[in-house]
Amino acid sequence: MPSLKRNLFRVYGANAISGLLGLGLVPYGVHAMGKAGYGLFSTYSVVFSFITLMESGLTKNLVRSLTSNRALDARINELQTAIGIYSVFSIILLFTLPATMIGIPAYIFKMSEEHLSAAGWIVLISVVEYIVAIPSSTILWYANADERFNRISKFTIVSSFYRYALIYTAVFAFGRPEVVVAFSACRRVVDFFVAKSIMGSLPSGSWCPKFKVTEMWHMLSNSAPLTLAQICVTSVNAVPSVLVSRYFGMAALGAYRAIFDLSNRVWFFSGGIGTVIFPRLVRLFSSEATDQDHQAPILASLSLSWTGYMSLALAGVGLGSVVLKVLNLASADYLALWAFVVMGVCMSAHAQIGFELLQATRMYRQLLLSTITALALMTAVPVSFGFLGLVSVGYAWLVSQFVYTLLLDSFSLQAIRSSIRQQWELLRLKIFSVSMPMAVIVACSMYNAVPLLVVTAAFISIGILQLRSLGYYKLLVANKP
Repeated sequence: MPSLKRNLFRVYGANAISGLLGLGLVPYGVHAMGKAGYGLFSTYSVVFSFITLMESGLTKNLVRSLTSNRALDARINELQTAIGIYSVFSIILLFTLPATMIGIPAYIFKMSEEHLSAAGWIVLISVVEYIVAIPSSTILWYANADERFNRISKFTIVSSFYRYALIYTAVFAFGRPEVVVAFSACRRVVDFFVAKSIMGSLPSGSWCPKFKVTEMWHMLSNSAPLTLAQICVTSVNAVPSVLVSRYFGMAALGAYRAIFDLSNRVWFFSGGIGTVIFPRLVRLFSSEATDQDHQAPILASLSLSWTGYMSLALAGVGLGSVVLKVLNLASADYLALWAFVVMGVCMSAHAQIGFELLQATRMYRQLLLSTITALALMTAVPVSFGFLGLVSVGYAWLVSQFVYTLLLDSFSLQAIRSSIRQQWELLRLKIFSVSMPMAVIVACSMYNAVPLLVVTAAFISIGILQLRSLGYYKLLVANKP
């Protein structure tokens, strides 16, 4: 466990440095490019996530295979097959590029005429970036399977420095979203040499792609459940941006994405969990460890993670009026949107533990049920409550992610064969801790003029939450099934 804590600390530290470097980009980008310009720039991350949907589960399955199989020949074969599949994906992307350059901006985002040209360039740059990034990404995945987290952390920090240096330079010098995206994508060329220098190259012969149909199909079929789950999770993050663009316009998308991008910084921690925990869980559940060995660390992780993220959510909600003034978005609607999005994003970050656990234990049906439910709610709530404007997207985040975390945590407890009492106590903790932030959210919406009182209420609530959850935590761990 000490090595696990050390690895988490390394990855957390690297993600925190990367996140802090990008923290100033949100207010600076909104001021320099305007809300509409920042909204157009934000489509870059959405488009890139759509592109990666083609191989969403393949990456995770590759890490699983490399982690569980230590024979060098078998690993080289896995890498060659994976690179062959990525090569095929790249050819498909290039072949369909003319259609996607037109279709994504005009028919998915429903952009106005003035933004179509710049958006088309963003799609083109995103496709080229994805292809160029495959070599450095493959090195990263190989290092992840070997749990070389100290080197992964170094690479993350170094790459983040020159990435944000390029982005800030482009925003300052040009202020055009498509140029900023081009500068950001340029770092992928450097990434390969930096990744090779810090993390080492792949085993000899791994770079030669293998195009054996049977082996490629076997890898893809094994990845299919993970791919479907990853598609749903990625879509949960992307769908709100698409809906805002379609129904409220590019300026509204810029305001929403500024709020989302700032609140999404809690993934400093969740990204670390996904990187470090998954290979460790694969080995843990592949070993001869008993259910009792599984229960204590997972129960502790679920309970403390929920408490920590709800504390972050309460603090974020309380500080919303201050943050939004920096973004020039100081209005009651934006404050309510901020509060709901912060709550939803924190719940989503907590859910990463359950997401990784269900993948590691191959509980794919439960994983798909959870992710499909979250996607359905994320899509249906804004459409049903569109008369509320942008706030409807905030409601969608809160509702979908609360149900999502309940499902994932419940299935996670089933995976480690916990008792009904333990499951009930964790549910009580969730209901209690969510009811308090809701009261703070209402206060934020109604009393925008007195942010100090709202901040005070938020931090008092954090203290109560910590004390209450501590009692639940002791009961959860102590109560043996």
